Amino acid sequence: MMCALLASASMPTVALAQSETEGGLSEIVVTAQRRAQSLQDVPISVTAFDSEALARNNITAAADYLKRTPNVSFQDDGQTGNRGVSIGIRGVSDIKSLDNSVINSIGVYLDEFSVASVSGGTINPQLQDIERIEVLRGPQGTYFGRNAIGGALNIATKKPVGELGGEVLAGASFYENGGAEQHVTGILNVPVSETLWTRGVMHVERSDGYVKNVSPTGAPNSGWDYFHGRLSLRWMPAEGTTVDAQIFYTKENEGHDPTVNSGVLDLDTAGTFAGAVSAGLTPWGEGLGFFPKNQSKVNHDAYEYNRGRTTLGNLRISQELGQGLTLKSVTGFLNTATDRRFDQDVTSLDIVIRENDFDSRSWSQELRLEAQTDQFDLTVGGLYARDRQTKRNHIFMGSDRSLGGVGILPPVAAFPAGTPINRDTGMFGIRSLAAFADLTWRVTPELEVIAGGRYTHDSVSTGVVDVQVFGGRALPDVRGKHSFDDFAPRLSLRYKLDRDVSLYGVVSKGYKAGGVNVGHDDASDPFVDTFLPERLWNYEIGFKSELFDRRLRLNISAFYLDWKNLQLQTFYLLDPTDISSQVELTHNVRKARSKGVEFEFAAVPTRGLTISGGLGYLDAKMLSDERIVVTGGLPVDVEGLRTPKSPKWTWNLDAEYNFSTGAGEAYLGANWTHRSHSYGDLEATGRVQLGRPLFPYRLPTFNVVSLRAGLEVNERLKFGLFVENLLAEAYYTSTGENFGLGGIRLRPHPRIIGANVGLKF
Repeated sequence: MMCALLASASMPTVALAQSETEGGLSEIVVTAQRRAQSLQDVPISVTAFDSEALARNNITAAADYLKRTPNVSFQDDGQTGNRGVSIGIRGVSDIKSLDNSVINSIGVYLDEFSVASVSGGTINPQLQDIERIEVLRGPQGTYFGRNAIGGALNIATKKPVGELGGEVLAGASFYENGGAEQHVTGILNVPVSETLWTRGVMHVERSDGYVKNVSPTGAPNSGWDYFHGRLSLRWMPAEGTTVDAQIFYTKENEGHDPTVNSGVLDLDTAGTFAGAVSAGLTPWGEGLGFFPKNQSKVNHDAYEYNRGRTTLGNLRISQELGQGLTLKSVTGFLNTATDRRFDQDVTSLDIVIRENDFDSRSWSQELRLEAQTDQFDLTVGGLYARDRQTKRNHIFMGSDRSLGGVGILPPVAAFPAGTPINRDTGMFGIRSLAAFADLTWRVTPELEVIAGGRYTHDSVSTGVVDVQVFGGRALPDVRGKHSFDDFAPRLSLRYKLDRDVSLYGVVSKGYKAGGVNVGHDDASDPFVDTFLPERLWNYEIGFKSELFDRRLRLNISAFYLDWKNLQLQTFYLLDPTDISSQVELTHNVRKARSKGVEFEFAAVPTRGLTISGGLGYLDAKMLSDERIVVTGGLPVDVEGLRTPKSPKWTWNLDAEYNFSTGAGEAYLGANWTHRSHSYGDLEATGRVQLGRPLFPYRLPTFNVVSLRAGLEVNERLKFGLFVENLLAEAYYTSTGENFGLGGIRLRPHPRIIGANVGLKF
């Protein structure tokens, strides 16, 4: 069997994994419309990765498959640990924050249950024993309506089957800048009876990380210890009845952030330490150098950690009612906790320490009634969901008061170590109620019409309590609440020119709830300010084809997003010389637009060889004339600026050759991914107005080349080798909240060489 990487670049649905059938490409099955369909028959833009593609390409985290998807960007900034990620699709992006909980723009679904609301920003689930990952681009209002104005990640795990068996997988990786990783995964499938089957997965992983700490008092490195366990059950007590239940638990213990200093102070740091800066202070490199010269060392005196825990439960029931009717129920809960201790000054001096304790709880219940006939498919349903998050923040003083003889915090000399600089507890909650319907009408054998819509009511509450600013001075509690309503329709037409060629068009609306800004102004008085929901209309046309006896799959599409009240977040100090005066706000940009083109292909030019790839072009800009205050308390005129997380060009190219040897079936593969330069946040995209340098604010263009090879001795034993970032490209994907004397922090991506072995039984 041939598996090749198709880095889908189109608006239409595409798969990253292809199989050869009688010399051509096999059919790809996806569930982008909550039912099994051929990839080429679904008028939704999807890139799909099957289990074989995930394994062969060593895809273990979200960044691994997102960089193989066109018009998708990501930030793996390392500031909430090694698996922290923030996603943008077609210029529509999550708002990621350490202090405030906000509603995501990109939905994440695990076995049909929304898991986007977590304590650490965007969830990045472990990817062991995964059946398929689908990256859906564009608004997904009907089926994936929660947190999916820009798109959704739809992840399906492997389900229990009625045969006894299992698999053991082990591997190791070695980093160019020193360090290594080892992991072991065990999978066991046990049928309890003819109608009840179970499947268990356990994964352990450890690493000493990409970045080492030369300080003897701090955490030694950015390494990690992970444990992931998952238990699934499938019960089929009667014909037409299927019950799937799942529980999983993940524990992640990590050291300091995998970031190094850039040597470029952000504006808030320069303002807070203005006395030292005017006296000639340079960013604190401590002889280690800055990125890209230094990509592996820091000097942090404080003991740091990032710790995460996730518990998830999911119950899905499907009951066939006869006459083409099926009733489905999806019930799930998600509890997450993130604990973080960080050396905020990022030097060997004991100046500022930050501690965070974040917790979230999410619960939802969805019911769907599905009807199928020869001419119609109809789905109607409803959803109730509740999310609650608590985020405790504590920034306090260390013992040092000077740097090289220069006073850096002269007003605080009399206060002892441990004195609070900023302490608060933030609270966020949302209750969502939704009703939706979707109708597919096969008007003729060639023409298909899909119409649907989703009504949503969201009640959002935000608060900040137990606030202490510098010296322990208390400020009043402040709370706010607001409700939002929306109806998001979708209309799609698909016309088959012949069996293998079709055209489609989509008009759909996307919606993300508004919210409430709460905090204290420069007079320490509380404020409550509502920001508006984000809405957009998506207009999309596409061409999808399979040609030359399915030896070539070619898809081309174009889209236009008309945006209203784009939500952007800023973090800055009301008083640039006072670190305790931080404020974090979500702003609305009245008008923005995003337009682009996507192209994808997969070809089998000769038996055994598959070549695939994708190209995305994106032009996403803000069009209205708002002035928004950013880091340093300086305003940025946003009109004409690119939206954050929207690189102009994304492409990838993949080739894989499969052949037989005396020892078994072997493969050789190579992948090239490209992202043009972009900006991670509003401060970066407005750098010219703010007088900031090109480096590091403009995220660099990068080209990453990776190689893979493997041998399947038989159906039970397989070996794999891989090299990631073969050319040791020096790149980073984010410049986020970066207060510290070493300058803005950047995450390196070293060359990695690794091997895996798997044994089925």
